[in-house]
Amino acid sequence: MPRSARKVTQPAAPAGALLRPVGRLSDGTAVSVADRVAEAMRLGGTLHDGAVRAGVSPQRLAAWVRSGNRIAAALDAGSLLHSDLDAQARAEVALAQTVEASATEGKLLLLGLLERLSRGTEVRTVTVRLDASGREVDRYERTEQHAPDAATIRWRLERRWPDEWAPKGRLEVTGPDGGPLSVDLASRAAELAEALRATPPPPVAATNGAAGNGHSEAPTP
Repeated sequence: MPRSARKVTQPAAPAGALLRPVGRLSDGTAVSVADRVAEAMRLGGTLHDGAVRAGVSPQRLAAWVRSGNRIAAALDAGSLLHSDLDAQARAEVALAQTVEASATEGKLLLLGLLERLSRGTEVRTVTVRLDASGREVDRYERTEQHAPDAATIRWRLERRWPDEWAPKGRLEVTGPDGGPLSVDLASRAAELAEALRATPPPPVAATNGAAGNGHSEAPTP
């Protein structure tokens, strides 16, 4: 008999993993989980992407961030003092703040690029010609102006001020006094069934055979 397959679940990283370096830069500087998560989210990645980048379980990373947000809220409310936090709690608070800040930085970067497109851009190209010895013998510079992107401007207006700029071709169906529309399916089904019973069936035309006896005869092959 074939052996039954077993689901293998990778254990989540322990809480202390947040405090250990997950890499080092070329100059030897230690890189933390928060650093790796920040890298991913500044580029528009998700929290899951940050966990993969840092080499930790996505579930564990999400738990760290939730715990950090709870602790930060308690600190803001005054129900907890910063001096009461251990190293793990302080790291969780810093991680939660890093996640929020990095996600905002990534969003602002995209908004900046969108702003440049909507306002138009200037592209400057420099072409340099060198001789056989590598000395510059000629230089040509060209500047091109790209007009503002009308579609991008309209897109930003629709999402920034939807009440004024969003398309108005939306249809809303509501019930009495603007409330939700209520449909009694059981009553409607009963009405349809009663209408079907009251409708007479269509007449069936009789087919006379060749002998005129009211019976059809199969054609002779």
